[in-house]
Amino acid sequence: MRVQVDLTRKIRNSFPLASPVRIVGQVIKGYGRGSKLLGMPTANLPADDYKEELQGMEMGVYIGYANVDGGPIYKTVLGIGDNPQFKNKTKTIEPYLLHEFPEDFYGSELRLVIVGFTRPYLSFSSIQELKDTMHNDVKTGRETLDDPEYEKYSNDPFLLKSE
Repeated sequence: MRVQVDLTRKIRNSFPLASPVRIVGQVIKGYGRGSKLLGMPTANLPADDYKEELQGMEMGVYIGYANVDGGPIYKTVLGIGDNPQFKNKTKTIEPYLLHEFPEDFYGSELRLVIVGFTRPYLSFSSIQELKDTMHNDVKTGRETLDDPEYEKYSNDPFLLKSE
């Protein structure tokens, strides 16, 4: 399956995917930059495990919904790609769930439904510029996912399953 972004329709500051991408996997430890350097801890998944699901996806920032271990469903802003800011050698999936968790949850099951594309990955002139853009991404995701076109996926049956 090849993922397609519907560039003919714009919903607020995003473009919907022609079909949502659904991924389930075990949260792994990432580079440690999300929480320490950027103030946005991410629930990383190894992109190599999802080559088929991610086929044709542009590297960039996406929005969707996720849950951890079958718990509540949260709005999510995520990066998919090799992160040009840090010149990563491998592609990663780095969801930032819009909720404050009391502790890390490495090894937990993460269910993710990706529904929209907001922007391509970029390299910034400073870490502060990156942080400012990420805060804007979160604001965009929080507001955009309230749109009925996206909100209908907040109760996607895929998110309600547990393996």
